[in-house]
This record gives sequence, structure tokens and C-alpha cells, in this order.
Amino acid sequence: MIVVMGATGRTGRRVVEGLLHAGEQVRAIGRSEASLAALAGAGAEIRVGDSSDAGFLAEAFRGASGAYTLLPYDVRVEDYRAQQARMGEAVVTAVRESGVGHVVALSSVGAEQGGARAPSTACTRRRRGCAGSRA
Repeated sequence: MIVVMGATGRTGRRVVEGLLHAGEQVRAIGRSEASLAALAGAGAEIRVGDSSDAGFLAEAFRGASGAYTLLPYDVRVEDYRAQQARMGEAVVTAVRESGVGHVVALSSVGAEQGGARAPSTACTRRRRGCAGSRA
């Protein structure tokens, strides 16, 4: 089982579809059951909840061999950095508590800078910390 955060978004949907096409079992996480319905129809197990809730994420990650994580970008929030910090801490806590073995973390930090020099973060971990994280 592979868990995919942001399963109805631009990257998450493609990850879910690719994994299902490859015959993998997928648990798709999103905020809206209606938005996740098509993925459920395609064979994904769905979980609806808040990505800043460490308990929800830990339960969703539990029993999975891997997780694709991301922090959704929301320009409507009053304090973007604080929101990202809360969500990041929730993901780290959930990874620790769930025991998921492999994690891929997608980040768009610095993407507004453009070009080949824009910072990006992607890491895979096997029960040890990634560079730049406290997991």
C-alpha cells in the first residue's frame, strides 16, 4: 500500500493514477470525498481529512509501505509560513508514529524563483531522517 497526499491535486492525481496503472494498492488522501470519488472508482482506497492533523495522517500512513507527501500551497492563508510549519510538523509526526518505511517529500519552496537553480526538496527515507528534516 502506498499513501498519496494531495491525491486530487496536480501531482498527487498523476501519482495515484500511475500507481494504480502499475497495479499498486493506493490510499488517496484529500479534503473532499466528492473530489476523491473518481479515484475511488478507479480502485484507490480514500481517506478524507485535514493534512495538518498529525493523528489523521498517522492513521492514513499506518500499514503502508510508502508515502508521497507534500504541503499544499494556499495563498489565502494569513500566515503562509506558519501554516506550512504546522503542516510540515504534522507530516513528520505522522511518519514517525505510523512507521511507514519509505517517504517521498515534494516541495515547491522557491519555485517562484524559476530556472534550473530554484531549490527543490525530494527525499526518500528508510526509517532515518532526510536531509533538512527532523524525521
